[in-house]
Amino acid sequence: MLDIRLFGEFRKFAENSKPTDNSILNLQFRENESLEDLLIRIGIDPQSIGEILVNFNPVELDNIIPRDESRISIFPLGMHLLCGASHLKGHNFILKKGVSVDYYGKTDTSSSVESN
Repeated sequence: MLDIRLFGEFRKFAENSKPTDNSILNLQFRENESLEDLLIRIGIDPQSIGEILVNFNPVELDNIIPRDESRISIFPLGMHLLCGASHLKGHNFILKKGVSVDYYGKTDTSSSVESN
């Protein structure tokens, strides 16, 4: 079973969707399923994702979900991670393929930065 934590506007996909609730969705693990496929299964447009973490690590949408019992946290665009994670972005520890994000959230697609 996957433990999916939903934040912001994505809370609506969980049974408990109030801001004071833990909006958790439990879905069956599917072998070789990518995160993008999982998002589509839930009903979330992959283009609306701001951040996605698997077992507390930032990942790309084409990553395969590593194992059953994985914890997946999904944040929409415009919902920023806590300062600590934003700080890591500023030091290029959290990157998106082909996009460098500075401390203030500004992107630079001119570089060919790869995800760590």
